[in-house]
Amino acid sequence: MPFHAYTEDTDAWAERVLGCQEMPSDEIDALLAADDPQIVRRYLELHRERLEEHLADRLREIDAVESHLLTQRLATSGD
Repeated sequence: MPFHAYTEDTDAWAERVLGCQEMPSDEIDALLAADDPQIVRRYLELHRERLEEHLADRLREIDAVESHLLTQRLATSGD
C-alpha cells in the first residue's frame, strides 16, 4: 500500500474515532494537519484529560444515584 493511501486511511480512521469520542472538530482538523509529533501528542493529551474529567463526572453521578437509591431502600425496608 502506498504511504499516501495508508495516511489517508489512518487519518479517516482517527477522525472517526476521535469524532465518536466528541473531540471538537476544529481540534481534530488541527491534529490531522500537524506535522510536529509534539503537537499531535498535545492535542491527544488534552482530549485524554477531557475524557478523564467526563468519566470522573459520570462516576460521581453513579455514586450519587447509588447513595440515594440505597438510602431510600433502607428507609422503606424498615417500615
